[in-house]
Amino acid sequence: MKVIHKVIHKVSIAVTTLLTVTTACAIPEQSTDTLAPIVPVTVVITTPPTTTTPPTTTVAPTTTTTTLVPLGSKCEELAPIALQAGWPQELLPEILTIAHRESRCLNIIEGHPNWNGHDRGPLQLNQVWLDEIEAKYGTWEVVNDPYYNFAWAWEMYIWFEANRGCGFDPWYKTYSCK
Repeated sequence: MKVIHKVIHKVSIAVTTLLTVTTACAIPEQSTDTLAPIVPVTVVITTPPTTTTPPTTTVAPTTTTTTLVPLGSKCEELAPIALQAGWPQELLPEILTIAHRESRCLNIIEGHPNWNGHDRGPLQLNQVWLDEIEAKYGTWEVVNDPYYNFAWAWEMYIWFEANRGCGFDPWYKTYSCK
């Protein structure tokens, strides 16, 4: 309805302007026998085409947060390292619980005030694995790196799961097998 009123208003202004221009351009008075004949002119007024633009919707950007373990889990900061080292996501809660029990999520290695002289890293891998670790990685000290600590622990888990039915057997004092 508002659009119709605007169009009518514009037509009204156009007609008024046309009449004003016609009057202003009128031929001065002369004798009636010399007047030019008035020729009717048809003026077609069309409404301007309307464009329908679909309304635009602005959607606020969303952020997706993926949690590897429930928020507030012990050692959750080690979850990406454990995943990268081969641990499947469904076992993360258990292995991170073990890391908490073994080292309070710390990378306890030689030089750390809590180092006991033989166990290393967040999972406190024991020197009993020295020969196997050196055979696989070339040096025992590689398990000082949390990634390799979790990688070797994953190797241990696989072997113990296949041979003893409980991958967490090496940590039996801190984790009971189901």
